[in-house]
Amino acid sequence: MLEAERQGASAPVGPRLRVLGPVAVVVDGDGVPIPSGVPTRLLAVLVAAGGRFVSIDSLRERLWSDGRPRSRATVHSHVRRLRDALDPHGSIVESGGDRGYRLAAQSIDVDADEFRRGVATAQAAVGAEEWETARSTLSDVLQLWRSDRPLPELDEDLDARPWVAELLELRDWAERQVADLAIRAGDVAEVIPQMEGRLADDPTDQRAVATLMRAYATSGRPERAAAVYDDLVRRLGQELGEVPLPELVELDGRILRHDPALVGLGERHQEVRPAPVPASQSPAFGAPLTSFIGRRGELERLLRLVDEGRLVSVVGPGGAGKTRLVHELGRRVQRPGGVFLAQLASCAEGDLAAVIERVAQAVLGAEPQRIDAPTRLVGALDAVVDEPTLLVLDNCEHVLEPVALLTVMLLEAMPGLQLVLTTREALQVPGERRLVLAPLPLAPVVFDPLTELDDVATGEPSDSARLFLDRAEAAGWERSATAEELRAVERICRHVGGLPLGIELVAPMLGFHEVDDLERRVAAMPFLGEVRSPHVRQRSIEEVVSWSVTRLGPDERRLVLVAGAFAGPFTRDVLLAVAARVWPETASWQWASAFDGIVARSLVTVAGGAAGMRYRLVEPVRAFARRLAREEEISVALGSAHAEWFAGFARDSVDAASARGLGMPLSSDDWVLDLADVRAALLWSVEHGADELGLALLDAVGLRVYGLALTPQVLAWLDRLADDPQFAAVALDLLITHAMFAGELEQLERLTARTLGALDTEADGARRGRALVVAAFAHVLAGRYGEAGAHLADARDALVELDDPWLVAWADAVDGLLLRREQRWAESEAACNRAIGAFEALNDRQGRVLPVLTLGRLAAATGDPKRGLELLDDGIAESVRLGERLLVATGSAYAAMVHAQIGELAEATTRLAVVLRVLRGTPHRVLLANAIEQVAVAAALAGMPEEAARLVGFSEAHRPVPRPHELPLLDELAGSLGERRMSTLAREGAGLPADRAIDEALVCLGAVATAVAE
Repeated sequence: MLEAERQGASAPVGPRLRVLGPVAVVVDGDGVPIPSGVPTRLLAVLVAAGGRFVSIDSLRERLWSDGRPRSRATVHSHVRRLRDALDPHGSIVESGGDRGYRLAAQSIDVDADEFRRGVATAQAAVGAEEWETARSTLSDVLQLWRSDRPLPELDEDLDARPWVAELLELRDWAERQVADLAIRAGDVAEVIPQMEGRLADDPTDQRAVATLMRAYATSGRPERAAAVYDDLVRRLGQELGEVPLPELVELDGRILRHDPALVGLGERHQEVRPAPVPASQSPAFGAPLTSFIGRRGELERLLRLVDEGRLVSVVGPGGAGKTRLVHELGRRVQRPGGVFLAQLASCAEGDLAAVIERVAQAVLGAEPQRIDAPTRLVGALDAVVDEPTLLVLDNCEHVLEPVALLTVMLLEAMPGLQLVLTTREALQVPGERRLVLAPLPLAPVVFDPLTELDDVATGEPSDSARLFLDRAEAAGWERSATAEELRAVERICRHVGGLPLGIELVAPMLGFHEVDDLERRVAAMPFLGEVRSPHVRQRSIEEVVSWSVTRLGPDERRLVLVAGAFAGPFTRDVLLAVAARVWPETASWQWASAFDGIVARSLVTVAGGAAGMRYRLVEPVRAFARRLAREEEISVALGSAHAEWFAGFARDSVDAASARGLGMPLSSDDWVLDLADVRAALLWSVEHGADELGLALLDAVGLRVYGLALTPQVLAWLDRLADDPQFAAVALDLLITHAMFAGELEQLERLTARTLGALDTEADGARRGRALVVAAFAHVLAGRYGEAGAHLADARDALVELDDPWLVAWADAVDGLLLRREQRWAESEAACNRAIGAFEALNDRQGRVLPVLTLGRLAAATGDPKRGLELLDDGIAESVRLGERLLVATGSAYAAMVHAQIGELAEATTRLAVVLRVLRGTPHRVLLANAIEQVAVAAALAGMPEEAARLVGFSEAHRPVPRPHELPLLDELAGSLGERRMSTLAREGAGLPADRAIDEALVCLGAVATAVAE
């Protein structure tokens, strides 16, 4: 059927890409030969990009697996080869200039897109109970697959993994659904050979085992199902040392009990109604199946609320653990009249009769015959409940109206009754007390100077991680997590937003995945995992989120999509302002009401913050919102509105700073809080060619530009704009600032004259003054004091006509550093104190750090090392709080020198280790060369001349400018090793990559520390 449709009149004109297997191009039924090797891989990379441009720099990294860099020209040549092969059939590779290349989607037909459309059609058919349509559609689209993986050319390409994972997840669902629909239709004769064939290839495929067991059970052969299960258990134990998945164990138990409700996955939508059990024979809350981890504080508060009031609602997002919490409550409280549980999850939406039925079953313990109205339920309960009684109504969010009606009637008629509810949205009735249940606490992301990058905090595991490890151990993970594995577990918990349901779904996978691989999978697809539940909205995190979002009103739903565009926390006003840019016809009061709605429905959590109330979407909701925006093709509009708002914020900051005569656009607090979204807005602007927006953002960031960790793509974009007269001044200003903070002084030399010339043309005194201060700072770090002094003198001339205390303070800070290195102690101290006073008056905590560090080094050099270390530690601590990595590295390097001078070698090695680890994640050539040189000195003193010689070779080779003086260590090493050996080792060191040199230096520091301790 599908092939006929593809050949019909409506088939797309142009080549057909076959990517559900090795990449192939077909035109009119004939294959088009593509050059093997790089051109084939290039086509695969462009396919996986989904119509987005892939930058030249990205292609340079992804098209070759040997790690050797290729030129941009080499990439272009392979693009030409691919185009030449396809040109007779119409080129499908489109150039975007500096943005790179993409597929011209309008002229091609991709089988992966056809597969997605077929799956979506089948999903709709399943929802409409059109079983045969779903089965036929899925069977057809599964024939499109020519291999077990799409695009095997990209198996090692990390960037393509989300695309591959999505297709594999869809195919897995389609295969299971086809089998289950066949079982449902009674066609087990079709399913059994398929599953037996899969097991012949992989006898431990547990999903195939589950399907085969169901097929045998529903065809009246439970003994064969049991044999399949027993064979799996034997193989897992003998070959892998593992146990079956919990759902397989549960399925085997149901087969052994001859459970009449055993059906395929295709019938999950049907309600399985258990026979009523008298309350006197079975407690409402059975024994717990798993340990209760975290939530101790919430449980104590819930117990207090139940003691204080008659109606308590436990409100929180889906998957937050509300049901488990009230079950723990039910096991701990006693009431003379009893404690009862009514589970409402299986009630149809808004079904009052079903709610009445569940409540009557829970309390009366028998199938009620004539209780079909609220008044009859009240009368029946009132007749038997004559002592204090507690009733828990679990999963109320889809039956809020009937529950609210019954709650008021029951509480008014029965003074001894207490009600506890779990719901994603409060009832909003009189007397309601609420316990808001947020996701489990996560380990905070902190800047740790002992690690290379910002990461989750180390130490005691968070409640989320403790739950994860407990469930992983229960599923067969039998060893303790290392420190790095625990860090990865904490990151996995962040990806699922700390939701217990997400953690419980993902943790069992640790039994058959490495932790880092599992982290990559969850990061690419945070909806992994599924449970066997008859309630469609509770089977997986995706269904929990989907159920919540699809029931929102139009404005609420739009607001969730807008919130998904934010990378970090947001305020209410900013969120509504961005929404208004996308849908300007919506009134402000409508947006305000919509915001209250998504808060009430537990879709956002409070993120806090010193600048006022800030919010963020629950992480899986954010991922779902972003995917939904892409599917509905409004992600570009959302990204544009988000970037425009932050660019406007940046322009306002610049204007406000200029009005006050300041060159400091963003305050430190704003910078820390909005960093993630400033970066996201910048990347969006670059990728979508919004040059003015991107420059406005960077211009506001100013001297803090290095904190954005500018990618090669952004730097190439700036370099392009530097040739455009309209943007040259700003782009060059930003490039010279970046070059200084990266320690790229050769580039700085090339840029300085060009930048100052452009700024002269623009007659921008403030920008020229800042560029001169930046250039002076870089030359001080490189030891070129004459050039630094000349630039500072020019800067002060430029600042004479300006009233800019911030730029003057920075000039004083750099001057203080220069004067200290020239050993003009008194003048240096005066300049630093002037800078500190000015920065404190401006509340610029970042600016204050540099002169404080300079004063610390100055105190140590003039005979007061104790005072010097106090000042250095003050500056380092402030830098850690602000996340200012380069200042942490600078201060730690100074402190290492002081400790070495006073003979505290162990502490000196610790400080140097901090410097090296920080510089691994935030490279600066000058600082790294100096730090490696310090390690070389320590290694030589500790009797490791060969190691010292290699490190000296690296240090000398990686200095951007020649040293202003000879290093005495060179002569000492040459005398110890001999000129020839010294030269050989230095050359080896000069060729080391930075990461390798840092590793060797850290090893040397460990050996030095051991030698010192002995």
